[in-house]
Formats: sequence, structure tokens, C-alpha cells
Amino acid sequence: MRVSSTAAAAAALVLVGAPAQAQVAPFLGCDGFAAPTKIGDAMTEAAGGYLNEAALRDMHLEGQGDTVRVVVRVGSDGVAKCDTALTEPMLATYDLRKVSLLQARAVHKLAIGDIDGARADVAAARAAGAFGPQDFYRRSLGVGNDYVEAYAAALAGDPAKAAGLASAAFAKRPYSRKSATAAWLVLEAAGLKSEQEAQLRALASLYPEALDILFQRFLAEGRWGEAIALYPRLTLPYRDNLGPLRTEVEERTQETRDRVADETFRVERSGWKAYAMAANGDAAGARAALAEARARVLAASEPPPPLQLRTKVNDNRPRKLDVDVHNFEVEAREGFRQFGTELLDAWAPLVEARGLIAEGRTTEARAQLPAVDRAEAKGLGNARAELHAALRARLPAAERATVADLPQVPARIAPAAGLAALLQSLPEAERFETLPRYPDPSPFDTLPGRKPRDGATVDMTDGATAPEAVAEVVLLRAANMALAAGKPGLIVKGRVDVRHVLLESGLPYTAGYTTTLDVLFVDPAALPPGYESEGWRVLDAQAVYGALDRFYPSKAELKAEWVKERAARAKAEAAGGRKN
Repeated sequence: MRVSSTAAAAAALVLVGAPAQAQVAPFLGCDGFAAPTKIGDAMTEAAGGYLNEAALRDMHLEGQGDTVRVVVRVGSDGVAKCDTALTEPMLATYDLRKVSLLQARAVHKLAIGDIDGARADVAAARAAGAFGPQDFYRRSLGVGNDYVEAYAAALAGDPAKAAGLASAAFAKRPYSRKSATAAWLVLEAAGLKSEQEAQLRALASLYPEALDILFQRFLAEGRWGEAIALYPRLTLPYRDNLGPLRTEVEERTQETRDRVADETFRVERSGWKAYAMAANGDAAGARAALAEARARVLAASEPPPPLQLRTKVNDNRPRKLDVDVHNFEVEAREGFRQFGTELLDAWAPLVEARGLIAEGRTTEARAQLPAVDRAEAKGLGNARAELHAALRARLPAAERATVADLPQVPARIAPAAGLAALLQSLPEAERFETLPRYPDPSPFDTLPGRKPRDGATVDMTDGATAPEAVAEVVLLRAANMALAAGKPGLIVKGRVDVRHVLLESGLPYTAGYTTTLDVLFVDPAALPPGYESEGWRVLDAQAVYGALDRFYPSKAELKAEWVKERAARAKAEAAGGRKN
């Protein structure tokens, strides 16, 4: 999630005095949220105020009780922290937070192999959540319990049960990125290859960044044509730049760091694209792809324009700050040029040899092996292993021993990493009072030319404590727009999630979320050019509407319901001889 920050004093958010607060570390180490206070549970409502010095000091700046979950290391230490947190008397006030802690402790227990203990915690979490209105609980913490139980089944060696539980959980929350990710992690742990890929496609249809995971899967499985077709759709990875207070130099150089990271991603994937084209029998196209990548590296690493002078009174020398920023830009571009050139130089013999193998020219391919094997230092081990295997398969049986049989690094997620990711991917707790409302219609929507036909960029900013809910409202708006345009489906081409942060003395405080979707309105029966093979990415607009509409009424709809309810109550009171 990207972060937008502003250094501003927000007097309305300042709380006078430090609220009563539980011990923070156990809570952060258990479910990743800060400790509850008399103000809030730190999960569905903020527990600390802006500039709340006592809370910030106790939390070591890891979380301010502003409903943001920090990354948690799963394991025995997490179990101990959950045990301590669950003894906090304040939890009697916050039932949802107790469910979250029990759910998290179950994940920590799975990390140490205590499957029975984890299942007991899930059962306790379900019991603790059996109160009040259930609609929003079922689709948030309730779905989270389902995913943890499913993961336990996967680790217990029951993949069929794991898949069934994950599928049922996903059906309850099918348009949430976190829900789709959790289901995918369960299927990964269960080792269900085809089901996992189907779930990965469901994730990518909501969150295009996941297309890169699918791209890497195609490469690992030698599905060259599918990888080549998917390459143009790859989305740059997002970065969360939130950190301690940065100097002006650091703020101004962050854009350079981000741009270099983007170009690095592109050149790395360009090498794999060229390799896939060579393996697919298009040696000429592979060489052209490498040449195009080299040209991009050169263009992206051109020296920056000369430093512009910023004058002071009677002084036309550049400021030291400007010099430092300019020097950083020069060094970053030079560093990227060296990195990109060396990486593509390493790819060149692999691409050439793989093309020769595809053409059956094994003698020439074998002559390339010394140069191919030097590419190991560039992190291209899996490509080398695949090339060796392809060459061995083409050689006569008597000659195969002359080519080393290299192992490939498996693409499986490590157990601890998978469980840590699961904890981060469990749906956020929700309460109706803190969820975003569907925007009321704007009079500008009816103006000529305002009605979209083929697609739109749809966004929304809200102070909700559940950012996935903001994303669902945006998707619901996009679905309504697609239906209004006469298109039954939509494709999410791009998605950006932003957490807005207030900074004061380097201390962050969440000030709302924005989700922006770039969508294409389509008819699944006649997809636009370039998307003919991507029918799996189409979301049914009517299905989206049916699944989400009742959870996100507009303010106008809520007001109408309130007026209706008030009138009915007044009528009942009048009939009973009582005043309103």
C-alpha cells in the first residue's frame, strides 16, 4: 500500500492527556494491532490520539493505536504475547478485539506445529464472536476464522478439507484482495496446484500486481506462450514509503529510488520475457526483446540535466542541498546503467543458447555453456537449470551425462513466511459504524459527456478503519458504471491503494485511505483487442453489485431509512397513546 503523508498539526485530533492504556508490546506481537485503551480497541477505532506522547513512547513508534496492523513474526514468542494480551481486563469491553487475539494466537500455534491448539483457539474465537449483529462479523473476523481453520487442515495433511473450507470462506468475501490472498495461501500450503492457480487468477483479477506471480509460475512450468502473452499486463510493484521523519534530501531523493526500483523490475522481467521467447522458438524475437531492454536501460540512465542554480541575495552558487540531490541522481542513474547492462549481458548467452536448443542445434548450444554457467552470479540459477535440462533432453542418452543436471529452486513459500502472510491477509474487523458509505449521486453525473462507455478511473477517499472496505466501495461504483454503460463485465487494469498519514516529528498517524481503480467495461462475449485470451479477468458487474450493495448504503439511503423508521415509531407511539 502506498502512503501519502503530510506534516501538519491537526488540533482536532489532539487528545489532552494520555488515555488509560494496557501494556502495548504483547498486543503488537500477537495480532499486530496496538493495545486497546478507554478510547478504542486499536483495531476498528483508534485507541490513541495524535501526539499522544505516553502511548507513542510505550509503543516504540511501532503503532499508535490507529487501527493499522504491523507485520508480526509468528511463532512461540507470539503465542506468549497473545497469552499475556488475552489476560487484559479491558478486553471485556472489546469483544471483537478478543476474537482477533484468539485468531492470531491460532496462527502462532500453527507456526510451532500445535495444530490442535490452533483449532481450539479458532473454536474459542467463534464462541467469542457469537454476539450482536452478525452480518459484518461473518464477512470479516468470521471469514478469518474460516481461513485459519482451513490452513490448519492443510498442515494436518487434509488438502481436500483445506480446499473446501477456503472455497467456502472466499465465497463469503469474493471481492476482497485480502480474502483472495488468504485463500491462495491456504491452497499453497495444501499443495493443490490447479486450485492454487485458479485462486491466483481470482486474486489477479482484483489486484493486477499479482499478475507477476502468475507470470513467474508460467516461467517455472515452461508455459512460455502464456508467460509471453501475460508480460504486457505486468504491473509495477507498489511501495510503502512511510518511515521516520526524513530530511528534505531524503524526501527529494525518494522519487529517484522509486524510479530506479521500477526500471529494475522492468529490466529483470524483460530478460525473462526474452528467454521465454527463445524457448518458445522465436530466437529473432528474443534478440529483439533484449535489444529493446538495452535501449530502455540506456534511456533510463541518461545523465540528468545540469544542476539549475538557485540564487540567494548576492550569491548565485547552488545550495549544498541541491548539489546533494543532484549527485544522488547522477550516482543512481550510473548504478542502474551498470546493473542493467551487466544483467542483460548475463541473459544474452542464455537467450542465445535456449533459442539454439529450441531449433535443435545442440552442438552450437553446448558451445555456449561456459558463458551460460557464468550467469549464476546474476541470480539466474533457475534459467540455467531449465536450459541444462532442455539441452539434456535433446541429446542422445549416451551424451546426457556431459551436461550437468542442475537443481531448480522451488517457488514454494516457506511455512513461517506463509503463516506471517496469512496473518496479514486475514480480513479486517468491521463494524457498520466505521465503514465507508456509497457516495451519493452527483448532479454533474448527468451532464453530457459524463457517462462513461468503455472504461473509467474510479476512486474514493474515506476515513474508514477497514481499507479493504474502501476498495470494495470503489469496485461497487465501477460495477454500477459498467452496467449503466450497458456492459455486463469489467476488467481491473490497475489498482493503487494509498494510506494517508499525518506526520509530526516523524510520528505517523493514519488519516484515511484511498483506492483508485483503472477499469475497462467489457462484454465477455466480445472482448476488446488484446484481451481475447483474458476472459478469466472479467468480473461480472451484476454479481459484484449483488454481493456488495447491501453492505454499503449511501448517506441518502441511510437518511431515507432513518426517516422511515422514525415515522413508523411515531405512528406506533401515537397508536399506543404515547408521545413521540
